[in-house]
Formats: sequence, C-alpha cells, structure tokens
Amino acid sequence: MLKHTARKRAAVLLAPLVWLVAGLALLASSLQGQASSSVPRDPHPIPALNVCEAVGPAFVHAGCRYTTADPNADLKALVQAYWKMDEFSDGSGAVTRADSGPNGLHLTDNNTVASGTGHVYTNAADVETDNSEYFSRASSAPIQFGDVDWTLMQWVKFETINVGLGVALFGKENVAGTQIEVEGYINAAGLQPKLFVATGSGAAGTELVSSPAAVAGLWELWFFWHDNAANTINIQKNNGVPTSTALTVTPGTNAHGFAFGRLGERVGVYVAFDALLGPGAKFSAVLTSDQRLRLFNGGAGLALYP
Repeated sequence: MLKHTARKRAAVLLAPLVWLVAGLALLASSLQGQASSSVPRDPHPIPALNVCEAVGPAFVHAGCRYTTADPNADLKALVQAYWKMDEFSDGSGAVTRADSGPNGLHLTDNNTVASGTGHVYTNAADVETDNSEYFSRASSAPIQFGDVDWTLMQWVKFETINVGLGVALFGKENVAGTQIEVEGYINAAGLQPKLFVATGSGAAGTELVSSPAAVAGLWELWFFWHDNAANTINIQKNNGVPTSTALTVTPGTNAHGFAFGRLGERVGVYVAFDALLGPGAKFSAVLTSDQRLRLFNGGAGLALYP
C-alpha cells in the first residue's frame, strides 16, 4: 500500500515536467516551421568549395555561384610586354614607364616625358617633338620581332603630325639605320602610318602603307603584326579592316634597342611624334579579330592589367 501511494505521488509530481518538455518541443517545432516558411529554400545551393575548384578556373560549374575565370586570360598568356603609360610625371625628371607583363621590360624615359590625361588608364605619356622625347628599351628576346608571329599595339592621340620632318612611331635598329628589324613611321601627306619589316642584319625590307590615315586630336588604337604562316605584315586602325601585304624578305633580329617615338637607336632621321601615348603592348602571336575587338572595346579600350 505504501509503495502504491509513493508511485502515485511520483506520477503526480512528474506530470507537469512531462507537459513542460512536450510544450517546449512543440514550440521549437513551431519556430522551425516558421523559419522554414519565411526563408525560401535555395533551389541552387552553393556546393562545397572543392566542388567549384574541381572543374578548374576556366569553367563555371552548374552549381557554383562564382568563378575565378579571367575573361582575358587568353590575351595575358600572349603578353611579352604591356606598358600602361599610367605613371604620373610633371616633366621635371625622368620617370620610368613600367611593364605590367611577365618580363619586366620597363621603358626608359628620355628627355623627361610628362604625363597628360589618359585613355583606358588615368594618365598617358605626353611625348613632345620639340624636346626630342621618347622611350627606349635595350634588346632582349621578348622584345625582338623576326620571322615569328607577333603583334604590337599602341593607343595614341596625335596632337600634331609633322610629315615634313617625318614622324617616328617606333623602331628597333642601329644608330646608322643599316641593321633594321622593324620600323613604324609617318612620312607622307596622306598621314597613313607605315610598317617596315627588314632582315635585322641589313636595311633591305618590305614596307606596308596603312589604308586608313592617322587623325590628330582623336584617341586611336593601332595594331601592327607579322603573320608567319601567311608571310604577311599587317596594320589595323581601331576595329577597321586590316591592310596587308606579302613579305619580300625574311624578317630577322638583332641586338639593337627598341624605342617608342624614335626608330630604335637611329638618329638624324624623322622626329619623335607629338602625341599622348596610352597603353601599348607586344604579343607573341597574331591576335584574332575577337581579341583585337576586345582590346578596342568600342573605343573605350580594355585595361588588361589593373
């Protein structure tokens, strides 16, 4: 009888606790249901990081919300040199223009080139004819041209174009002009830039005259390239139709310096151009029409490097 009474008293005492536990469980279930109903279920949950990485940076996994793919990785893989020309200079001293590419081919500032308002980047190099200003670089393999595929590009805004003196755009050759790899220049009233590609060991070469002319006061993107398989040299302005001609010599290389605004190391012929220089680059391939179009980017240009 005493045992039975004790059991009843224990049951009476435990009942409220049982009800309390049940109530808390019901409340927790209710709150969970409300949270589930107020926050929509993500139909495309982000998988574990290693699932995204497993497909590689060049692809986007169906379940990944992000990708590390660089849309311009193909262009960067071809860069031998890339000069942003974004450095500020007040013209009181020489300021090196850095190469953002993989080879560190920085350009030497000759005669203190100041900066001006840029295109693509904040600043541009303001090259002045009357002060014989130009940029130079000693020869090295990545900046040689020769009988291989290559593309040279340059954003430029001519301030004046003095064809009476001849305008040196770029070049790689010796002081006397008897050993020429490549030249870019304007020397006729039509204002068409010209590309001259030679043997490297001599002065014999092939000249190409661009169909479109340079126009002062406008930012223009110029491409110059050699297509080894087609045996042609080519010029294109902006996103226009390229001008091409067949080579009559085998292009070669030499150990002489490269320059923007002068024909390499050559002196006494043509003058530095009077212009603003935006980004320029040398690529180790013939760029596709799509790649050139991306670099032009509707006239706004492409900042290939930050």
